[in-house]
Amino acid sequence: MIHFNTWACLMAILFIQLTSPAAAQETPLAKAGIDIIPYPRQVKLNGGDFVFKDNAIIAVDRNASEEDRFTAAELVKQLNDKLHIRATVQTNAADGSIILTRKGADKKNGSESYSLTADPGHVTVRANAGAGLFYGMQTLLQLIGNNSSGAFIKGMDIVDWPDTKTRAVHYDT
Repeated sequence: MIHFNTWACLMAILFIQLTSPAAAQETPLAKAGIDIIPYPRQVKLNGGDFVFKDNAIIAVDRNASEEDRFTAAELVKQLNDKLHIRATVQTNAADGSIILTRKGADKKNGSESYSLTADPGHVTVRANAGAGLFYGMQTLLQLIGNNSSGAFIKGMDIVDWPDTKTRAVHYDT
């Protein structure tokens, strides 16, 4: 039988190893200096960053649902208010656009799944349902960095879907 103090020490060592900065630096995004919650299922960093222009265009599908238009409007609001990036919603994508679309989305991972691709020409968030598009937009906002050249998103491909059917946070009282 393990003595309580020995057990407590073992648990403390395990906790320190799992939460150490060295463990956090093993992910591709952490190596690039990007913190994101929740961490996506698949991440592949590519060359070539997306750099925001003076007027960002948020492109939605011509037949975009109310949910999709809400997500686009929320992205515009967040870019304008919090990051001081002017943005507008359109149905035509141009070079330098952020594209929110359901076209070509993978349906196998459920309604909350999404893919996000960032390259020098555009950022595309693709989902098969409004919830996935919304979660992809939330991830996009966390990826925006800033340097002397302005706001940017590192070139990458992300595919994500939830671990559990119900998402919740519980604080023990």
